[in-house]
Amino acid sequence: MNIKPHFKPIILGALLTCISFYGYSAVDDSAVVIVKGSVTKGTCAFTLSDQTVKFSQSTLMQNVDEIGVKKENKIPFSVNYLCQDYVDETPDMEVVIKAGSGTQIANNKISPVNNPTNASFALYDCKNDHCSLVNFNAGTSSVYITTGNGNKNKDFEVELVKKDSSAVNPGTLKAILSLTLIQP
Repeated sequence: MNIKPHFKPIILGALLTCISFYGYSAVDDSAVVIVKGSVTKGTCAFTLSDQTVKFSQSTLMQNVDEIGVKKENKIPFSVNYLCQDYVDETPDMEVVIKAGSGTQIANNKISPVNNPTNASFALYDCKNDHCSLVNFNAGTSSVYITTGNGNKNKDFEVELVKKDSSAVNPGTLKAILSLTLIQP
């Protein structure tokens, strides 16, 4: 049998087989995954269990408008909290905000369930002198606070607004929000 005419294809086929097996095994032979993390015993807690935010003056009915229209209907306030036992930088901590007892949230407007005034409040999350409307989804929202050791403040603004297109009536308006720190 004359092997000489078939010699080149046999050698070429064997060479390609070696190259493809070698390439396949080198690529899929092993992989390294590095996972890094840290554990802390740090905690944060609100320094007051109840806090009242009160407008110092009454607002005339005709001056109550939609969200973001009248700056004079906004007042700033801060929620104080204390963090301790942190040893290094940690990510911000989530604060869940939802309606408290006798309060409802609809269209980002916070109002008492029984509301003869047809007015509501809107809540703003403030960071570095910039405030943005807190958007509620199904009556719940989240904001984030910085961690690290010591007493800290989370800044907000609250705005007196119309609940809907109905006329605003005189009366007292009281709504309750529940804030919960989510410890990682």
